[in-house]
Amino acid sequence: MILFKTIVVVSSLILAFNSINAQVKSSQLVENNIEKIFNKFSSKKEFKNASIGFIVKSVSDSSNLFEYNPDISLTPASIQKIITTSTALELYGKKYKIPTYLQYDGYIDSNKTLHGNIYIKGNGDPTLGSEYFNKDKGQSYFIEQWVNKIKNNGIDSIAGNIIGDDLSFPKYESPNTWIWGDIGNYFGAPASGLSIYDNTFKIFFSPGDSISALAKINKITPEIPNFNIQNEVKISKIDKDLAYITGSPNEFNRFISGSIPKKNEDFIVKGSLPEPSYIISNELSNSLKSQNIRIAGYPISIRKLLNDTSILNSKRVNIDTLYSPSFKNIVGLTNLISNNLYAEHLLLQCAAKRSTIIDIDTSCKIIKEFWGEKGIDTSGMYMSDGSGLSKFNAVTPRQFAEILYYMRTKSKNTDAFFESLPIAGKTGTLKSLCKGTVAEGHVFAKSGTITRVRNYAGYYKNLSNKEFIFVIMLNNYNCSNDQAKKYIEELLIDLVKVN
Repeated sequence: MILFKTIVVVSSLILAFNSINAQVKSSQLVENNIEKIFNKFSSKKEFKNASIGFIVKSVSDSSNLFEYNPDISLTPASIQKIITTSTALELYGKKYKIPTYLQYDGYIDSNKTLHGNIYIKGNGDPTLGSEYFNKDKGQSYFIEQWVNKIKNNGIDSIAGNIIGDDLSFPKYESPNTWIWGDIGNYFGAPASGLSIYDNTFKIFFSPGDSISALAKINKITPEIPNFNIQNEVKISKIDKDLAYITGSPNEFNRFISGSIPKKNEDFIVKGSLPEPSYIISNELSNSLKSQNIRIAGYPISIRKLLNDTSILNSKRVNIDTLYSPSFKNIVGLTNLISNNLYAEHLLLQCAAKRSTIIDIDTSCKIIKEFWGEKGIDTSGMYMSDGSGLSKFNAVTPRQFAEILYYMRTKSKNTDAFFESLPIAGKTGTLKSLCKGTVAEGHVFAKSGTITRVRNYAGYYKNLSNKEFIFVIMLNNYNCSNDQAKKYIEELLIDLVKVN
């Protein structure tokens, strides 16, 4: 009997050893395969002068299956949004909604005259009037709602002003590390305490007559009082929008140059809106007047009234509260289409949660501190904005991998974060990536592209449905962005095939 038990124990140990040995060999085989895949990728002649960082990490046991330059700080471009959106979700939760208030001060007399001002008090909601939300209601539905709220409060005449209050965030200015060529365009619109219409204006060019002719502006929306734009845009045979707008955020003079394709209908070019707190007060003022509500004053941003203590210290009555979509939805859109404006708002919201000082430097410091508290080494992480538009940003592949691991395995918001990521060949900024290949539908990631930078970070599932974290950061390559994308596609396809 003792002999039988001994044989059983020995047999069990042998089976366990063989199982462990098989697992080790399997893991080593996977690692060897990934190393071969990476070597094929990195040996491209176009990468001779490039800086490359790469990690593949198992979601199930957190092991790093392969890494190359994991601790080198590289320019992240828009994969920076992984850090910004995940931090915002963790600090606020996926259900949080940002309030915007409609208020008045003074009093309403028996003749229905408000002896005071109307205020639009923002708290950093980037979605007010956004073209991405409330499409069924129309972009300016909330303006109509506010007009009705003012009328329902017994007001048919306003003795004061319509004031846009954006003081919850710093002055409407681009991060000081953004380049001049970006900040006049829609993707360079900065965050505001009171944003509207994605802080974007649209130029409608009339259908082009002939190649090289000056493109004619048909209209500009929304209405921007005292706005002047110098137009040098030409009609081109190239079927791309190559028009660029320059001008700082609060300037009402802009310059647009470059070219647009010849079309049979209006062609739209988008720019960053000047002084959105003033624009929103002007929108409300115009709508009130259209409803025969008299206004003695004028639309104005509260920043023009900072010397008026009676305005700053006045007691206000709340008329209406408008809530943003949930953070799950805001984060979802931020990552899906790589929305810079939303990312910059989320960045400042991080400071608003943990500090009385709300600015970009404080926000970046708080984000680093937050991930440091989670046990991630943030040395070598340099943040200058939330969107990745700045080339002053630098983050290591390991830091991205550790944040991605945390968000997949430890976060209460893991589903909201994972679902925000575009899917290769199917959605968002990855819709054209790996289309029609085995990797289609298997890669869930954020892309990042600026001049000489092409990065991807997120998750992938191999053909056996096992999940991995990956980060590929490619800086300063000697080929086009399209060619760099093609090489990374080949890398991802090969990774998905490894079982």
